[in-house]
Amino acid sequence: MLARLEMSVGRGHATLHLDVSRGDGPVTRRRFGLLAVALAMPIVLVIAAQSIGLLTGWYGLDRLMSAPGPPWVYVLTAATCSVLLALGIIVVARLRIVAERGEGSRRLAVTLRLTGLEALALGIAAGVLALFVVHLVADGVACARGVREAC
Repeated sequence: MLARLEMSVGRGHATLHLDVSRGDGPVTRRRFGLLAVALAMPIVLVIAAQSIGLLTGWYGLDRLMSAPGPPWVYVLTAATCSVLLALGIIVVARLRIVAERGEGSRRLAVTLRLTGLEALALGIAAGVLALFVVHLVADGVACARGVREAC
């Protein structure tokens, strides 16, 4: 998979072009994609276990996860750090930025080449990151409105 974002700014004009294609991804071994997926899986398993507990009514895991005990705090911390590490590894390894300056214009091209496994891991990592940001904003709004449990 190839995603290319190109921006150019010049005198009196600005353009933005986004192209996503299923063309050839980077020529790499599968190990990199497998590593990224392996780093993203712990948080998926924790979220899946919580969801199953919510749907089935079995809240044993929910009580354990809410308990202020070191083992579960370490599990959540390690799972969160591993998914963020997967996101960072993929972005650092696959993102290419090219800036050019011409006569009266500037061009910036951002290219992201991913394999299918890397796209899966990137999607998981970005989704979890978005989930945490939304959760923090919701807690902040609830705390500002006077809900003591959210503070």
